Amino acid sequence: MPKPIEMTEEEQEIQSIAIDLEEKYSDLLDLMGDIRELVECIPVSFIRERARSYWLAHIEIALNDDHNWVGGSMATLEGTIDELKEEIGFGEGDNEG
Repeated sequence: MPKPIEMTEEEQEIQSIAIDLEEKYSDLLDLMGDIRELVECIPVSFIRERARSYWLAHIEIALNDDHNWVGGSMATLEGTIDELKEEIGFGEGDNEG
């Protein structure tokens, strides 16, 4: 049986941050669904459209590339999590992605 590879203190910190960010990211995705529903219920159309087109779009674009908006972000929360995991080889060989 192969001996587990020991992680440096920095790698452990990166792993911990990646795990924490991933949990918060999941929470944010759930909240965004609720927020999207609330925005769609705004009865004043110009307020609803402004919210949808500006701050809602900015938040969704910053989270990941899975959105219906034109354009994107060079750095998303999902991308940052992936980069942290790649930095320490976290998840390699787990058949993820």
